[in-house]
Amino acid sequence: MIKIARVAFLTFLLLSGSVNLSIAKQTDKRSEAQEILAQILKDDSGVGIMAAVYRDGKLVWSGTAGFADLEAKTKMKSTHRLRIGSVSKPFTAVLALKLAENNRLGLDKPIGQVIPENEEDLTGITPRSLGSHLAGIRQYDFSNFSEANNSRYFPLLKDSFQIYKDDLIIAEPGSKFLYTSIGFNLLGAAIEHSTQTTFSKALSDKVTVPLDLRSTFTDSSIDVINDRGRFYTIGNPNPVFTWMKRDQIINTFFRDSSDYYPSGGLLSNAEDLAKFADRVFNSGFLSEKSKEIVKTPAKTSDGKQAEYSGSGERIVYSFGWEVRYKEDGSVRSYGHNGETNGAYALVRYFPKERISVGAIVNYNMVADEPAFFKLAGERLPEVFLKVDP
Repeated sequence: MIKIARVAFLTFLLLSGSVNLSIAKQTDKRSEAQEILAQILKDDSGVGIMAAVYRDGKLVWSGTAGFADLEAKTKMKSTHRLRIGSVSKPFTAVLALKLAENNRLGLDKPIGQVIPENEEDLTGITPRSLGSHLAGIRQYDFSNFSEANNSRYFPLLKDSFQIYKDDLIIAEPGSKFLYTSIGFNLLGAAIEHSTQTTFSKALSDKVTVPLDLRSTFTDSSIDVINDRGRFYTIGNPNPVFTWMKRDQIINTFFRDSSDYYPSGGLLSNAEDLAKFADRVFNSGFLSEKSKEIVKTPAKTSDGKQAEYSGSGERIVYSFGWEVRYKEDGSVRSYGHNGETNGAYALVRYFPKERISVGAIVNYNMVADEPAFFKLAGERLPEVFLKVDP
């Protein structure tokens, strides 16, 4: 009996030690992740940041640093809602796929039939080509301040096309990969026409409510939205804004988001972004056919993959998602980066490790490269991708 008791006691000590070691390792990871957030704000002279990590359907870490509102001295919380820029595109793509699954939107149907009242010649353009940046549609003219910074409120997306109706198509549809937010806005207009409701309502009904994403919705300039953060721009002397001082923090330039909800006009938080990626790839929310569309690189009419050039790493575009590759040719992650007035954001899903990451800051920078994408997109995931010895 004494021998049995000793064995049981030793087993208890070993198990207790393993549990304590595991807790210590998790604590170390959380501390390291929090240090990365602080480093991002330091390197960027930034304002506020939030990030979150999901693994196998569960939130394993969420952190914040800095301020959501400098004037009110409100510290950033995980529940604040921030702009996510082009991370809106994966949401629009998933919405389009859900509608396609329910036969509400034909991905290969000519867009002129989906939006018959549009005055542009949209021959050869489909929802699939719009969601893959293969429609030959141009990007915003960022040298045109009023085009890139819309100040009008539009109840429906189709009403906003007067902003950039001139020279909309600059290449033969399908001939080349041309990244275009305007194309995604047109996809959103097709969604509105197919559902006979607003893009905001369609997104809520088909994506955010079913996935329980309680902080993800359109960044309406006329709605009262609880916990919406304030947005800033970090200054840098440049030929356009000669009055700016180095690292000067200003309230970002006003932009009404109603013209570009589908491409860059959503609000969210880091926990919602990480959860969204987890549910897209780790659940039955999308059909297997739809998941393959998300995972498979889009191709031009002559068979070339929709690939970014000059990015330093191999990144190709599928349908609303960026696919990043390792040096050995295997997929490293699926995701997207985002930038807009007063915000940077990113979402990543790492299929091998079944880990998803979301991160957002409430500032953007003039003429400088932010530390945010390197540190939040690479170093932060590495903390949780590491295999414990």
